[in-house]
Amino acid sequence: KVLGIIPEVLVEKNVCYDKITNSILCKNIAERKQLMIDKSDCFVALPGGIGTLDEISEVFTFNQLNNVTKPLALLNVGHFYDHFISHLDVCVDKGFIRIEHRKNLIVADSVDDLFEKIYSFKPIEIDSKWVEVIIENTESVLQDVDN
Repeated sequence: KVLGIIPEVLVEKNVCYDKITNSILCKNIAERKQLMIDKSDCFVALPGGIGTLDEISEVFTFNQLNNVTKPLALLNVGHFYDHFISHLDVCVDKGFIRIEHRKNLIVADSVDDLFEKIYSFKPIEIDSKWVEVIIENTESVLQDVDN
C-alpha cells in the first residue's frame, strides 16, 4: 500500500503518479512535509533531487531535536548517496553534527538490508547538552577561519 501526499501546485503541473493506493491533496510543500511526518512509520529517501534532500534533511533535523523519533534511512542504491554521506561525515569531523546523530541515520545498499535495519532500529540516546558542544565547536571553527 502506498499513500501519496501531493501539493496542489504539483497536481496543477501534472507531476503526480496516479497508480498509488491512496492520495492526499494538500495546499503546499510545508503542509505535505508535516503530513508525511504525521502519517509515516519511518522515513526512507530513495535516490532523488533537491526536494528529496530537503525532506530528508528536515526529518534529520527533527530527529536531532528529538521532535521525530521514527527511523530515518537512505536507500543508497548504486552508491547514490555516497557524497551526501561523506559530507555528513565531514560535518561530524568538524564538530557540526554529533556522531550519535549521524549513527541514527540508517544507510542501506539494498531493500533487504533496509528492512532489516529499520526493523532492528533503536535510536542512540543523546546527552541533552549536545547543543552547547555544537556551539563551542562552531566558535572554534569560526576562529580558525578568522585566522
